[in-house]
Amino acid sequence: TGHAYINFAQENRQSMRIMFCFREKAEMKDYPSLQEASDEVLVCLVDVVEFCQTEGLTGPGHPLPLALSLWATLHGLSMILLDHCISQEYLLYADALDQLVDTNINVLLQGLKSHSRV
Repeated sequence: TGHAYINFAQENRQSMRIMFCFREKAEMKDYPSLQEASDEVLVCLVDVVEFCQTEGLTGPGHPLPLALSLWATLHGLSMILLDHCISQEYLLYADALDQLVDTNINVLLQGLKSHSRV
């Protein structure tokens, strides 16, 4: 899921900008399909968190705040990459982006595993 989110962002830069940067200026009630798409992402991430909880990969707690933490991490990394905040020289070797995504997900999962209250 994390790799898919980052890959989508990389392959659909303008869509990411429209989907997330446009919100400040728009009345969301005028764009119900945009809100539906956001809700679908959140439901997917809640499902991922629930699966991870079942498998013992994360700690207990209501899955919604944990899913939002996951989304914030993935979205933050996506925007850092889209805005070229990381010099391309750091991403030169073939699997650098995959390793970056994996590291972010692993750090988050470790934190969520030790998280015992929400």
